[in-house]
Amino acid sequence: MIEILDEPPSVAKCDGAHAVAVYVKESNFSLPVGKGCWKLLGSAEMLKLEIVLSATEEHVMSGVPLNKIKFDGEGQRAFQELMRERERSGQPIPLQSID
Repeated sequence: MIEILDEPPSVAKCDGAHAVAVYVKESNFSLPVGKGCWKLLGSAEMLKLEIVLSATEEHVMSGVPLNKIKFDGEGQRAFQELMRERERSGQPIPLQSID
């Protein structure tokens, strides 16, 4: 499971995306992976993550299925707002859980 925590916009230059800290979550612990940005991809079933890895400072970009993502705090609120906007605009919404 990938855990996403919202961060202040000063953490990363995200050009309209959301700044985040990214963790890999397993059972009772979370390992920090890096910081960067997220935004929904066109299908709304994938999340685009662009992060700088904490260990190597390498820039990584990846698409992650929404059912493998857990949002925390403001990230969950931002995600729900985006989904409401897509629903109002008539774009299809995936019928899957993100927890």
